[in-house]
Amino acid sequence: MFDFVAIDFETANEKRCSPCSLGLVMIKNGSVVERRAWLLRPPSSFFYFNPINIRIHGIDEEMVADKPELVDLWDEIAPFLEGNIVCAHNASFDFSVLRRTLEVYDIPLPNCDILCSVAVSRRAWPELVSFSLPIVASRLNLPLQHHDAGDDAACSAEILLRACNEHDIEFLDEMEKRLEVFPGYLRHGVYSCCSTPRSTKPLTPPPSPKECGRNRNHPLFGKQVVFTGALKLMTRDTAFRHVALAGGHPRSGMSGNIDYLVMGVQDFSRFRNGQKSSKTSKAEELRASGYDIEIISEEDFTKMLCSGEDMEP
Repeated sequence: MFDFVAIDFETANEKRCSPCSLGLVMIKNGSVVERRAWLLRPPSSFFYFNPINIRIHGIDEEMVADKPELVDLWDEIAPFLEGNIVCAHNASFDFSVLRRTLEVYDIPLPNCDILCSVAVSRRAWPELVSFSLPIVASRLNLPLQHHDAGDDAACSAEILLRACNEHDIEFLDEMEKRLEVFPGYLRHGVYSCCSTPRSTKPLTPPPSPKECGRNRNHPLFGKQVVFTGALKLMTRDTAFRHVALAGGHPRSGMSGNIDYLVMGVQDFSRFRNGQKSSKTSKAEELRASGYDIEIISEEDFTKMLCSGEDMEP
């Protein structure tokens, strides 16, 4: 089994260069050999806490006022990343945070290979209708205190370990052959994200340039998105606008063309306990019939918004 490091960032606000917590877990020979977690003070220019973010992770200004910034800990953290395989759940978000924050401090990016435990989960357990961290953790009976950076990093590491064990993967290049997961990388400042084969569903043309963002690499670009349940982090109209700005298509009803069903916090909690809205039931029926629909939480949706190279919610 290859050695790797798993990380997780939490942010103070909508800016990706506002890390307020970092969790890190090192895996060697298939076992956890080190687990670290830090509260971080965001860079001074981005030191403010959005109430939405506080509701997600529970960290506020007072908790980090006397904590070090990432730059103060970088000599300690960098050796975990440099030259290693680094995994995260929704890695595009965490690596966006890392890259944007290091840019603020004018620190060179580390060189590493990148794996995303969301992408791995999609290929390892395709029967799941959601690959949100709590859902995958529940499927694998893994303990999780969600949005505790140390716990999230540990859970991401365990997901990757479990997938490798179940699919007889010992070396990184076997990810491509056995699961069709293509690792990403950071090399001399050039970033490539971890990926899986594209859906066979035709990409829906995005709205006109006047109506949407221009970033074709945004995870919501060209995607059709439906919402169910009351949203707590933003209004439904705001969510619709963000989807359109990312180049996606907000929709009101379920069909086989839908890519994501976003569940409000309360609905997602009920979903984890087996309670389903009519839209959720319809999404499961469509997925069972072969349609490529994924259920995500409102928090995962927010992270997807922040993962776009040129867009922040």
